[in-house]
Amino acid sequence: MPVVKGTVEGQTASVLRDTGCSAVIVRRSLVPDDKMTDQVETCILIDGTVRHTPVADIQDESPYFSGVVTAMCMKRSLYDLIIGNISGVVDPQPASLSPLSAQPKVPDGSASTGIRVERWVLLLLLPVLLLF
Repeated sequence: MPVVKGTVEGQTASVLRDTGCSAVIVRRSLVPDDKMTDQVETCILIDGTVRHTPVADIQDESPYFSGVVTAMCMKRSLYDLIIGNISGVVDPQPASLSPLSAQPKVPDGSASTGIRVERWVLLLLLPVLLLF
């Protein structure tokens, strides 16, 4: 899963394009209070867990989407911004992506690489992202 550089409200951010997601998720610490709305969205995870998350309208600049987008805010997330299947999303060619050098850490604290990352992310990504 390619992670690229982007910005959220002008701050550098790690951005993941998640084709299995139907929304945008942003790390709450990147969202100014004045961007928060009064809305709360309900997220249902793959294991049936239900989370209620606050919503913000944020400015995103990334290879996948640029503009103002409504995002669910999570306190803890493996990536700063996760872009799901939303209107206007672009899936650039792999050569045009600028991957980040730092990958997420696996639970034992070592740098993740190769298949180990894929297995860990696929099994744990959704539950971890939707905790707030």
